[in-house]
Amino acid sequence: MDINSHYGDEKDPVSVKLFLLSLCEIAMGSKFGLDPAEKSIIDRCVRKVYQKYISNPIPENMPVLGDLYHALRQVNSKAVNNAADALEIYVAVIRKASVRRILKRKFLSI
Repeated sequence: MDINSHYGDEKDPVSVKLFLLSLCEIAMGSKFGLDPAEKSIIDRCVRKVYQKYISNPIPENMPVLGDLYHALRQVNSKAVNNAADALEIYVAVIRKASVRRILKRKFLSI
């Protein structure tokens, strides 16, 4: 979910990251797309997970898909929880791949 200050306009680089809305729609397999309320809540969560990075744009503050997943889980909305459910498999696969990469690096550096 990398961004930098050169994305979008200088005031709102997160606006370019709204492709995450499309990811949620695709993951949910929705024929009709997300309704306006769902889009608004997901947009709010995207902005929330990027706040720390925008305040201090260092690599350690860059959010990952799991951060969006957890932000969606904190919202009390069945529809948004459905989006989080749909993203869960992607978060799990990414986490598993990251663990493998870390272990591989650790054992290769010994």
